[in-house]
Amino acid sequence: MAAARRKGKQQHAEHEVSEPDLLPIMNIIFMLILVLISIAAFLPLGVITTQAPKLGGASLASGQPPKDNKPPLNLAIFVVKEGFNLRMFGKVYKTPEGQPDAKAYIPVLGGEDGEPKYDFDALHKKLTEVKEENPKEEQLTIMAYDDFTYNKVIRVMDVSRMMQSKTGDGKVPMFPIVAFGAGIF
Repeated sequence: MAAARRKGKQQHAEHEVSEPDLLPIMNIIFMLILVLISIAAFLPLGVITTQAPKLGGASLASGQPPKDNKPPLNLAIFVVKEGFNLRMFGKVYKTPEGQPDAKAYIPVLGGEDGEPKYDFDALHKKLTEVKEENPKEEQLTIMAYDDFTYNKVIRVMDVSRMMQSKTGDGKVPMFPIVAFGAGIF
């Protein structure tokens, strides 16, 4: 009877599953993490700085009136499917002067496959004119419709931030402080 018990324990011991050796797998994963971290150090990283829109200008927040009694520019670009509209000094410009039937202040140039082609050159020209009339202004707000792509938002930011200097020796900041607004008015 004792021999039968020993034989049963031996059969039971043969069916036990041993624990897998995880040490080699853990070593490989650890080395993989080190390789990925070292590769990430060489990847280019793009950072675009933006700011939250302010409800009032700095002079309004401090309680002092503006020094030149000129109202704040409050420049905003509204990106709509028909093109670009602008807001300056509280007035929204939706159509260019002399063109009451236009659907946008800076209309799209057309497009392929239903995708509008925006006139970034005309936007840059208009923003350059605004900057020349208001040289101290630096803030701009961008508001776009829901389906506006990320690449086009970046392009609007790039167009609004730099302009060619009058001496032609490089680019100078135009509206370096870009904020995003919520929705289209």
